[in-house]
Amino acid sequence: MPYHREHLEALFRIYHFNFLHDDEHLQYLTEQYIVNGHYLCQATKLFLPNSVTEHSDRDILTHLVKRIPIYFGKPRNDLFSWESVKNLLGYDYNHLQMDPKLISQIRYAISGPINIMSTPTLPETRAWVTHLWGVNFETTQTEDYRVLYQEKSELDIDAYLDRQLDLFNLIFQSAKYAGKQEMAHRVKIQMPMIGLGQFLNALKAKEKQVCQMLFAEALGQVIKKYPEIQLKLCVFQPDQFSPDCLSLLTKLATQHSNLVLGLGKTDGNMLLDIENQHTKRDKPLICLVNAWDPRAFIGNGGSMDKTIDGFLVANAGGYHNYCRNTSYLHNAFFCPQVLNPKKWIMVN
Repeated sequence: MPYHREHLEALFRIYHFNFLHDDEHLQYLTEQYIVNGHYLCQATKLFLPNSVTEHSDRDILTHLVKRIPIYFGKPRNDLFSWESVKNLLGYDYNHLQMDPKLISQIRYAISGPINIMSTPTLPETRAWVTHLWGVNFETTQTEDYRVLYQEKSELDIDAYLDRQLDLFNLIFQSAKYAGKQEMAHRVKIQMPMIGLGQFLNALKAKEKQVCQMLFAEALGQVIKKYPEIQLKLCVFQPDQFSPDCLSLLTKLATQHSNLVLGLGKTDGNMLLDIENQHTKRDKPLICLVNAWDPRAFIGNGGSMDKTIDGFLVANAGGYHNYCRNTSYLHNAFFCPQVLNPKKWIMVN
C-alpha cells in the first residue's frame, strides 16, 4: 500500500475544520505517514474478545469500517461532509449498521504503535495506543442503554460485568502484544476511567455507583493475571466517583504491586505522565488507552473534542503539545490488515 501525502490530505478534507489543533502536528503526521506509514499502519492490529465470535465477520467488518466521522450522541453532519466520505471511502449514512443489538454487542480494540513528536526539551519517542470504548449509557437512546438496560427495565448487572472483563482483557492482551513487538523489557499501561464519565449520564446516581463498583471488581479479577504489566489508572476527577469505588481501587493498589492509582488533575492526567516518562533512565514502553466511541472514527471530533479521544489524537485545545502523535493513522482506512479476519487476534 503506497503512503502518499495526497491520500492523507483528501481524508482531512472530510472535515469542515482543522481536525488537528496546529499545523506543526499536521506536518509531522504527514511526514510520518509517508516515511514510517508502513510500520505504523501495518503493525496495527484488531483484538477481538471470544464473546463476540458468535457474530459474522461481515457484521464485525461493517461495524469497523462504516463509521461516522464525528459522533456526539448523534452524527454531527454540520462538521463533516458525507459526500466526501462516500467519494473517498465508498459509503454513506444509509450503509451504516443500524441493528441496536449488533452495535451494542460487537466490541473490539484497535491497537498499534505511535510516534510522538519531539519538542524543544523532549525527544521523539515510540509508544502504543489501544482504542476501545466502554458501555455507553450517555443517553436513553444509545444502543447499549436499549440492550443492557431498557430490555429489563433495570441495569443488566451480569452483562455489564462481562463487558468490563472483556474491556480489561483486551487492554492487557494488547499491551502484552505491544511489548513483544517492540522487544520491551517493561510495559506500562496508562488508562482513564473508561466508560465511567459521560457514558453514564443517563443513569441515576445509585446506578452509576453500581457501574463504578463493577468496573473496579472486573479490574481486580483481570489485573492479577498480568503481574508483569504495570497499570496506572488515572482518575482525573476523583469527586465524580463514590467513596466506595475509590476505596476499592485503593485496596486493589495495595494488593497488586503492578497497579498504581493516579488521582487529580496532575497525577490523574494520563497524557501528562507521558512527559514524565522521558526523563526516566529505565523507561518502559507506554501503552495508552484511548476512550474511543462505538460509532465514530478514531479521534472523533478532533481539535473540537474536549475528551480523551480528542486530546490524545488531535491535541484538542493545544493542552498537550508534548503528546502530539500519529494515532490518527490507526483508523481502519489506513490499516488494511485489520480488515482481514484471518489476522484478528482473539482474546479469552
